[in-house]
Amino acid sequence: MDVESIRQNLPSRDDIARALGLQVASPAYDMMTLLGIFSTGMILGAGLAVLFAPKPGEELRRDLATTVKDLGDQLNQRLGRAATSSASAPSASAA
Repeated sequence: MDVESIRQNLPSRDDIARALGLQVASPAYDMMTLLGIFSTGMILGAGLAVLFAPKPGEELRRDLATTVKDLGDQLNQRLGRAATSSASAPSASAA
């Protein structure tokens, strides 16, 4: 019995993981995990940047409220246009 034949008869890493009831992660899964961690870090970093911004709190809150209101107005306008255009489009049953 030589070392090579012993090595070939040993279970692989995947065999051991399956025997323990563990799932072997794929490289794509690992990449998605890394992207999730990176995105979470970016969001936390942006939040900390807002907290430690040099603007006074009241001014910062006012700017954030204005920005959120403007984004909401833009979204409502787009949704309104989409609803209007879909309502004015001829339906398939009318043809």
